[in-house]
Amino acid sequence: RRSSGQFCSRATERGRASTVMMPARLVGVLVTTLAAASEAPFSAVELARLDDAALAALSRRVDAEWRARSAPRTTPNVTRPNRLGFAYAHKQTFATSDPAAAARFVRDYLGGHVIITNTSHTCDDGSMSGFDHIVNFPATADAPRGFSVHFVKNPHKPPGPNGTVPGTEINAMTLGERVEAWRAGFARGFDQFVDTHLGLAFDSLDPIIDLWTAAGHPFICRTWCCAPDDPSGCPRGVNVDFCEQGCYVEAPHGIIIEALCGLGGGNDAAKACLTKATPEIFDLCTDS
Repeated sequence: RRSSGQFCSRATERGRASTVMMPARLVGVLVTTLAAASEAPFSAVELARLDDAALAALSRRVDAEWRARSAPRTTPNVTRPNRLGFAYAHKQTFATSDPAAAARFVRDYLGGHVIITNTSHTCDDGSMSGFDHIVNFPATADAPRGFSVHFVKNPHKPPGPNGTVPGTEINAMTLGERVEAWRAGFARGFDQFVDTHLGLAFDSLDPIIDLWTAAGHPFICRTWCCAPDDPSGCPRGVNVDFCEQGCYVEAPHGIIIEALCGLGGGNDAAKACLTKATPEIFDLCTDS
């Protein structure tokens, strides 16, 4: 594996060494793809023995599987065993120093429609055990039970309201505040902490971009779409067949939420769902 995010295999043809590039994102589903076909997984050594044509065919097969898994589904995927009885995604919970502000942000700028303030927990000394604000999203064909986002501040739990994690100067509440101050409205682009985020899928990002822009909320957008319009623009040969658009915004404090569109719809559909911003192509090898 290279740091550029690609998987490399060496093959020899007529005494000439050639390199076949397989996107790293395909390797993650390689084992399950082969297992589903009752085939033994390839080891790195066995992959290296494949010639160019065989490796390219394997890459196409795994890529098709990966893209099929990423497509939106309105019916259960009956081709995949549900070994542990997974039912649905119920909620995402974040610790934050200001649950009310975070909940209002998600309601106002990401379409949540209800805020519930949980006041049912009080301690023996009369104080609140914590602060819990819930934002609910409506049921859809792909999420028939809807979805909830919880924001919680619980100073009674370790390390306490003024305590810190040993070896640091932070706790769950102050971590987000410090990252938010350091991030400074995405001044550094896509930082490491952005990878910890909630992803919400929308039909179009344009109305959301309008809201963020009018309110002056900073955001950044990234895309996997780089072909077939201009394959030369794809970072190191990856992302040729897959397209997805995503814009990231920060809720109070330091909480990242990604609004996505175009999942599984192909390049044209994905590009049509985001016209109010020009996203950069995702490249894990850059510093932004």
